[in-house]
Amino acid sequence: MRFTSQILFCFAILLLSSCGTASKIKDGETAYQMKQYATAIGMIKKEIESVGKPEIKANKYFLLGQCYSKLLDYPHALEWYTLAEKNNHGPEATLKKAYILKNLMKYEQAIAGFESLKNITSLSQEAKKQIDICKSLALQMTQGSDLGVSLEKMWSDSYYSDYGAVQYDDDFLVITSDREESTGGKRYSWTGNKYADLYLVDKETREVKRFDSVINSESNEGTPAFTQDYQTMIFTRCVAGENDKHDYCKLWLSRRNDGIWSDPVILPLCLPNTNYGQPCLIENDSVLIYSTSAEGGKGGFDLWYAEWDGANWSNPEPLPSVINTAYDEFFPTSDGDTLYFSSNRDDGFGGLDIYKTFLSKEGRWSIPERLGTPYNSGADDLSLFIDRTAPVNRGTLQQGYFTSSRGNEGRDELYAYKIYQKTKDETVEQIEKNPAPTVSEIDIYLALKIVSPVYENNDPNKARLSKIAVPFAQVFIKEGGIRKQFKADKNGLVLTNLVKDKVYEIVAGKDSFLTSRTELSTQNLFVEVGESSLTINKELELEKIYKGKEIVLNNIYYEYDKWDITPEAKPALDALVQILKTNPSIQIQLGSHTDCRGELTYNEVLSQKRAQSVVDYLVNKGIEITRLSAIGYGETQPNIDCLCESCSEAQHQANRRTTFKIL
Repeated sequence: MRFTSQILFCFAILLLSSCGTASKIKDGETAYQMKQYATAIGMIKKEIESVGKPEIKANKYFLLGQCYSKLLDYPHALEWYTLAEKNNHGPEATLKKAYILKNLMKYEQAIAGFESLKNITSLSQEAKKQIDICKSLALQMTQGSDLGVSLEKMWSDSYYSDYGAVQYDDDFLVITSDREESTGGKRYSWTGNKYADLYLVDKETREVKRFDSVINSESNEGTPAFTQDYQTMIFTRCVAGENDKHDYCKLWLSRRNDGIWSDPVILPLCLPNTNYGQPCLIENDSVLIYSTSAEGGKGGFDLWYAEWDGANWSNPEPLPSVINTAYDEFFPTSDGDTLYFSSNRDDGFGGLDIYKTFLSKEGRWSIPERLGTPYNSGADDLSLFIDRTAPVNRGTLQQGYFTSSRGNEGRDELYAYKIYQKTKDETVEQIEKNPAPTVSEIDIYLALKIVSPVYENNDPNKARLSKIAVPFAQVFIKEGGIRKQFKADKNGLVLTNLVKDKVYEIVAGKDSFLTSRTELSTQNLFVEVGESSLTINKELELEKIYKGKEIVLNNIYYEYDKWDITPEAKPALDALVQILKTNPSIQIQLGSHTDCRGELTYNEVLSQKRAQSVVDYLVNKGIEITRLSAIGYGETQPNIDCLCESCSEAQHQANRRTTFKIL
């Protein structure tokens, strides 16, 4: 991934060494490995002059492409990847070149590059997936709308990265920038520019001034969030904390009293040796959303939240999996009940793209929707801010700002936008030029994510903490008599085309996991007017095989002194039936446990009958008896070891359980 802006650069690479740490650099490749890309470019170009062997020269061309790509300078990256390709660097150069062409939104050329890699086994699936994505994006670029959007760079003559505009005191914006006026004399070795500071921007004149000196320091600062009264701010600063091994980006808080900002303090929710950034306040400033690499997320950087009760912050939690993915989620911003954020997930135009989701009255987040053009491009796009204080002229529906690196200048730039209603002539002309596709022309894509639940202490009987991707799982998708085989990528993802009005059976498996199956229908799909494609996002869970581990079947209850299967128990047992049918090679042992009350022998006999009743139920559902065995443990193996006369009713309930064990 190409990381956007200095603040993001600093914390997204996990800071294996301090941001800006000075080291003795002997050659360009070492500079590249040390993330000092601006330094590396100059050194590698000098080294090329003295290189004789073609393979070494090709490698240096490729490294230059890598450096320019990291600096978001896509035209120069394309130039050097092309030279590496022509000098036989190999398929890796072709792959990188194709991705850069995608970033530049040259989709037809990108498709040609990916097409040339389809027959290389290790790259075949990735190439086919990207071909499908590029075809879809190329088609979307031709679609029109009855709304117009005008874009304008905030500063056409700026040579620095400016990003992350937020509202401040109605008439101003606060942005992050690495301008020469930034505090201190240090320069960031990644880009060669100054460390980032916060700046105040007059919305009318666009005059730029440095923000308060108490907030700005010699370290990187950026991406603030202000309360509605502008008296409290939370922002990002990247320094080594008291318990940190290196520099890490944390969330800092400052309050304004009589116009003076207080010395910032780190929010207590920030853990040592973990990166945090890009705060956003919602729900009348009572909920803080931010991006972090903390453990417990979906992988990479995820969006988390914490609630403020007026005195303390709640324990942070990740936003649900409908928002967080195995890719990276950054730069949350809000507009009422709508949350905008950026992600580099696979269905985007390239780089980071802006998505939106909203919180329903029931407290659930909707499935994120990627914004179209011109908000998103082949480059990095982020930090959408809708300016509700801007004067709305006749015909103008909305105004705001967002950040993009689409200018191909190797930096982030702020764009001001206006949405307006097109005139009738504009709309008719566009429709005639780019007629909207019919429903039959809609491309349907499946973005399938193979995941596995993560349990507390790796114990399936304890609380489920999160989900993680299952890399390289085998996936079979069957429709009618046609079955296609796929292999998930390193992020557990499979992307493929589907056909309208079909029902698909999906089966996924991997060694050390239980095979899982599901069905997916493309019948009665809802497609927005003007949309040329539809992506169906779906997760399929694979449970790890805990061989020899007793796993409790929930909601298996019996009437007093009886062993009959009750109606309440059937859903859990039917789910077990499906597991056994999907995994025909496994054998299991059904176990039953009682609490400590009653005679020992009586409890053993009763528990044996109850375990056997479960076996009988499974056999009646079509499971072979040779795959099943029953054992009644009575009270001999309590789940909670307590003195019988002192056990609470909840402890007795925990000890009364029915389990299965994979043998």
